[in-house]
Amino acid sequence: MINTHSQAINRTLSNSKPLLFLFICFFCFLSLLTTIQATPSYVIDNFENKDYLRNPEWWTLGSPNLIFEENGVLENEENSILDNYILGKTSLSISGTADLWYLGGIGTFLATNASKYDALEIKLKAINKKHGRIKIELYDDDNNNWKIEPSKQMPSKTQYDDKFFYYINLDWDGWRTLTIPFTDFLDENKHIGDNEWNPSQVQGSGGLIQMQLLLFSNTKHGTFETWIDSIKLVHLKK
Repeated sequence: MINTHSQAINRTLSNSKPLLFLFICFFCFLSLLTTIQATPSYVIDNFENKDYLRNPEWWTLGSPNLIFEENGVLENEENSILDNYILGKTSLSISGTADLWYLGGIGTFLATNASKYDALEIKLKAINKKHGRIKIELYDDDNNNWKIEPSKQMPSKTQYDDKFFYYINLDWDGWRTLTIPFTDFLDENKHIGDNEWNPSQVQGSGGLIQMQLLLFSNTKHGTFETWIDSIKLVHLKK
């Protein structure tokens, strides 16, 4: 009688194994889906509204030429490296002539909690393998006042907050999607702020408070042109 009961239990357990396996798989799928939904990308700008003065507002440094252009059919597709060649309808063209290598740039106020993201994604088009480079600057709010104060001695530096930077060398032809981990950004002002990347909005901090893109030619008075399709904060796939 004991053996018969044990055999019945074994048969029940054996029959339930496929259902248990399916349940575990379903639970894992729900957990993964929840994680994906919890960390979507944060679009800083995709330039579809064709307006750099709102949503978001961009300020200019120097005097770059800003023009919105239709992307149309991809040019130099064989040289382009994009996620399935996905582009929006509009991109921002930035061009001009450098003065001692420096052309100028653009910047925007973000004030966002970027702690749930770990990289910056930018889709860029370059047209000359020795055209120039872009310096990306990210500022976090160390003194918790939701603004950046320029240094009184040197306005290009900050008075209280950290500034992290990364250079993109425009050494290709066509479109590319560049995903830059925040860990690749370097601290530019090591004697200012707390020297830590802390873009979260805690204890009154504005988090990732602003971003700037500075443009440099490869020659002292050379011309410069690039196109930006979109800029995002993203969560890297593990």
